[in-house]
Amino acid sequence: MFASFAKSGVKVYGLSNDEPAANAAFKAKYSLPYDLLCDVDTNVTSALGLYGPQEWKGKVYDGLTRSTILIDAHGNLKDVIQGIPAQNHAEEALKRLQSFTAS
Repeated sequence: MFASFAKSGVKVYGLSNDEPAANAAFKAKYSLPYDLLCDVDTNVTSALGLYGPQEWKGKVYDGLTRSTILIDAHGNLKDVIQGIPAQNHAEEALKRLQSFTAS
């Protein structure tokens, strides 16, 4: 899937609230071909509306929402993708990316 993004000429980054060592271990464990950025203090994810109350198995906690942010080469926000199951998230992001690069 990453090759499809690379072929489209886009840069892919992951963003999490984990410490750098945890991100490095995660990247190595899953052989991720892109960099993982850290937002330990949640300033960026909070400003983007991606961090806040979540519910999982009946418990409410503060956390990060699985999201994809599509930004064009000029720095313009094109789309924010949320609420897509993990197994379909990359495919949906690629579909939306292709829809605005084709126009």
